[in-house]
Amino acid sequence: MWVYDPSRKKWYTPEEFSVLDERIVSGNEKYIAQVKVMDPRDGIKAGHQMLLDIHTKPEDFTRGLLIITRTKSRDIWKEE
Repeated sequence: MWVYDPSRKKWYTPEEFSVLDERIVSGNEKYIAQVKVMDPRDGIKAGHQMLLDIHTKPEDFTRGLLIITRTKSRDIWKEE
């Protein structure tokens, strides 16, 4: 298990977090409350899903735009 800091969007190994703990975290309950202990594989899955979403949204937008453009151009030709 690793430590994930959502505010910084950064992963820490247990060793890295223990070093960080000595410098920043000690006595900072607010920081401790926001970090999550997670399986790094879940972070990889989430990252892949984000990339898929980033790739899919422009494709969906372009597809919709093409449909609208084709429909409107057909309507213009019908009016004449």
